[in-house]
Amino acid sequence: MLFRRNPGLLAGAAAALYTFSVPTLIAYRDEVEIFRSDGGWLHPLFELEAHLAAVPGGPAAERLTTYDKVVGRAGALLSIRLGVRAIRTDLVSRRALEVLLPRGIEVRSASTVDRIDCATEELLKEVDDPDEAHRIILRRLEERRRA
Repeated sequence: MLFRRNPGLLAGAAAALYTFSVPTLIAYRDEVEIFRSDGGWLHPLFELEAHLAAVPGGPAAERLTTYDKVVGRAGALLSIRLGVRAIRTDLVSRRALEVLLPRGIEVRSASTVDRIDCATEELLKEVDDPDEAHRIILRRLEERRRA
């Protein structure tokens, strides 16, 4: 009866069901969620960087774990730079594992692929330094903004 009188209410309720977002990145400190994002590409890692910079006392990186939907080499290098100690993911590339595992970062993944089909993965295929990767990605972001 309520919906017959106000069909817009039904449309609004239906729209709400279809607009919920699934997180692409969740950060935990000591198993307590401290950050969540549903952004695309590498934006959630930059958002996490800003969030951690704003936390009094710093990120306490030795206790930081993330769930990241997809982890390629770029995301891996940014995670290293943030001090992440463990990563849970649905999909990780072998190129990401090449930089994560030697640094002692624990990775649990549902699936592993050789590479992520992404220009940034290709751009960073020979980069091992997290700071250099950060600079390259920031330059790419700036180029995308100008385009």
